[in-house]
Amino acid sequence: MIILIWLAPSAYVHAEDAPLPDPVLPSPTENLLIRSGDTILFDGAVSFPTAGSIDVVDSTGATHTIPNNTVLGFLYALDQTSDAFSLSDIEYYSSFDSLYLKCIKGQTSGELCDNWQYVIDGTTPSVGMDATTLAGGETIGIYFGSPHQVVLSSTALVQGEPLLATAETYNYLDNSWGPLEGVTIGATVPNPDDLYNPTVVMSQAVDSTGTASLLLPTPGTFTIGIAEDYYFPAYEVLVTIPEVVEKEGKSSGGSAPVQHIFDLESAVTYLLSTQDSDGSFGDNSLYTDWASIALATQKMPDDVRLKILGYMESHNSIDGMLTENERHTMALLALSQNPYAFHGTDYITPITQSFDGTQFGDASLVNDDIFALIPLLSAGYTLHDDIVVKDLQFIISKQRDDGSWEGSIDLTAAAIQVLSKVPTAKDALSAAETFLQSAQQPDGGWNSVYTTSWVLQAEKAQKAAWEKNGKDGVAYLGMNQSKDGGVLKETESVQNRIWATSYAIPAITGKTWGEIFTPVPRQELKESTPIVTAEKIKIITTQTIAPSPIEPPTINTPTETTQQNILLANVATSGTTIKNNILIGTVLVLVIALIFRFVKKEA
Repeated sequence: MIILIWLAPSAYVHAEDAPLPDPVLPSPTENLLIRSGDTILFDGAVSFPTAGSIDVVDSTGATHTIPNNTVLGFLYALDQTSDAFSLSDIEYYSSFDSLYLKCIKGQTSGELCDNWQYVIDGTTPSVGMDATTLAGGETIGIYFGSPHQVVLSSTALVQGEPLLATAETYNYLDNSWGPLEGVTIGATVPNPDDLYNPTVVMSQAVDSTGTASLLLPTPGTFTIGIAEDYYFPAYEVLVTIPEVVEKEGKSSGGSAPVQHIFDLESAVTYLLSTQDSDGSFGDNSLYTDWASIALATQKMPDDVRLKILGYMESHNSIDGMLTENERHTMALLALSQNPYAFHGTDYITPITQSFDGTQFGDASLVNDDIFALIPLLSAGYTLHDDIVVKDLQFIISKQRDDGSWEGSIDLTAAAIQVLSKVPTAKDALSAAETFLQSAQQPDGGWNSVYTTSWVLQAEKAQKAAWEKNGKDGVAYLGMNQSKDGGVLKETESVQNRIWATSYAIPAITGKTWGEIFTPVPRQELKESTPIVTAEKIKIITTQTIAPSPIEPPTINTPTETTQQNILLANVATSGTTIKNNILIGTVLVLVIALIFRFVKKEA
């Protein structure tokens, strides 16, 4: 019997036609970062608020109902469940019907008020937090401070000096500042008819680095700010009238601007005050080396000198960067130490062994050549040594048509200190001087205290004196000396101030580097001295500290000829030993031969 089962068409459904369940979507989140400078109050992902509203209580105790998905509603709800921060003061302004987040207090930080900013996905909204709605998935940044700032080259100028003003924008993600382009920086004075709208005296659009140059027209106090930010925050600059005095040798008539005076004694006192307990300066060999060179120009206290030498002994090793060894050799010479054997370490050999027959270190660089000769000429090498002659030829061949080396004022000033000792380098020196004179600024300096200091030493080497608008480099350094004696503003980092002051002291003293060093006689490589080759020195080609005028070169492997010369030098210093070894060897061969013959006969 056959049984047929009939299925109604409505009951018969293909599997592929079956309805699928609704997909389960992940709940959206908001990425939130709240910070005040280096202090992070909150950093994490938070679930997006559900639809609805939330009651916000203001500073007077009044309640205001706002949507959950506004920035303020989102923060207020998070504040109820998180101990990381609290919205400690929310104010209501009836004229705008708006709530204002005035203060936030962190778990470990105090209450901060009246300058909280917020960013949504990198953009600053044009309305308040209670009017900005979220869709989910945004990155919210809330930070305390101004979104923009202006950095000034000086806050006190003499009439006629240019003011460099740089606009910067804040990055809340890493608490850093960067150039702000596309804005205008202006100088204003108060408007007696409208206190909220100052009178703009002058303005200038910034360049690609965010910098504008302003020449303030008259003496007085000006406020500097960004026009697009309605000059908030504003920065005050005082412009004074240049004082005049009678020129020497004249009883009347003829006047010149009074030069700023650099207080050498207070600069030395400041530098001494920065020495660390371990003997270093700035907790770094770089700053310690330059401070040592500077203090060597003065009568250095014995305890300061001994502490420096103790620090150097504890950090006594050949560096992988050639210019590091060159600079450290300069410091040792300034401290009257022997760089051939400082507590068993030879700093001269790594320099000389980087010579490839033409130049030192990296053939694409010239700074390592200039700073090789500076210490070598105080370590027994002379202008007649082949290694010096060839490197001088290399240095001069790298001079540009404008008289500079690498277009650098610093490097050109350093090159002058070397070439001033060379009678045949008059043309190169003349071109270099022309370059430096053309680069001098109206304030008498060369862009910075670091560069100006090196130029002053070049002036000393050439017995020259350059000025512009009646101002010279000494006046520029005096203008940048603070009341505590240190160079640069007291708000600068201690390391930068140590560095700048260490450069300025030799310049003001009027001494070139060679005049600071205590010369030592040349010493040949001894048999027991290990040969330091490039393979043993880690090659480094990136600059680790800026703005250092000495760029790190690559150290080249010594040529075969150089290695042969070293071996010949070893042989020349041990001829007697070799002769004795030959005689002993001959006797031993005869004895062995006799023993062998006797043994064979007995057998």
